[in-house]
Amino acid sequence: MFWSVQSPPQKLASLVFACCPACWWPLEIGPPVLKTIALCTPNGWAMAALHQLISFGSGLDAVLLPLGVLGVFGAAANLLAARFFRS
Repeated sequence: MFWSVQSPPQKLASLVFACCPACWWPLEIGPPVLKTIALCTPNGWAMAALHQLISFGSGLDAVLLPLGVLGVFGAAANLLAARFFRS
């Protein structure tokens, strides 16, 4: 099984990184420093967009910025992958 090959530090890191970008609770109920940390990750932007759509019933105009930031994260990841995996 996949999870049986993970060491305890890997499991702990996955839990920490899941809680930081607001995957467990909305950013509004956390301290401001947690929101800053969350918005440094793609998960934080994705959860912010989903929270706008689901909790507040907002439309596409409310999630254009998070979608743009996610696009930039994706482009940067592809450029880095192309740079390092080129043979």
